Amino acid sequence: MTHADAMSKGEILLFTELCSHHIAQCPEKAKFTSHLIRSVSVVSGKFGMARVLRAFSRFRRETEGTVSFEFMIWIPLVFGLLVTVLDFSHALTVKSSMWHEARVAARGLSMHAMSESAARSHIRDGLAWSAADYTVDIERDRSRVYVTVRTPMKTSGLIDFATARLSGDWVARVMVLAEPV
Repeated sequence: MTHADAMSKGEILLFTELCSHHIAQCPEKAKFTSHLIRSVSVVSGKFGMARVLRAFSRFRRETEGTVSFEFMIWIPLVFGLLVTVLDFSHALTVKSSMWHEARVAARGLSMHAMSESAARSHIRDGLAWSAADYTVDIERDRSRVYVTVRTPMKTSGLIDFATARLSGDWVARVMVLAEPV
């Protein structure tokens, strides 16, 4: 074996740094690379520096396993985005239902077709599908009927993943002119 075939201490350190850098870029190949680093003195003695560098470059070109590694990185992000969209969609559906039920109750009260207890019952039944906590306020004066339905934003989501970070209330306040008696 000539001096050109054997690895010097400086070359071994450089090779070790290259392998460490490669481990940082491709963690799934860390076991193989660390084995490669441990056996570098044996390899350099038998095969020489040129063969070691060829083996290392072949290892860097290998792409087996990268798809599953990328899948492991992306799937939590995609799942989190999906859950956020579902959570906000449910919250906005609750808000829309609150507006609808408040409108129907206010119209029934303004036409003297339902009492306040019947209006509260109608709103409760209309929002029974959602697990959101809500309050109903009904106000009357001589010419107007006000129906307000309120629910906290934090509890209006499907699983409260994204909506738990919101503060305030969803408020549906409907005013209808009362029919003369």
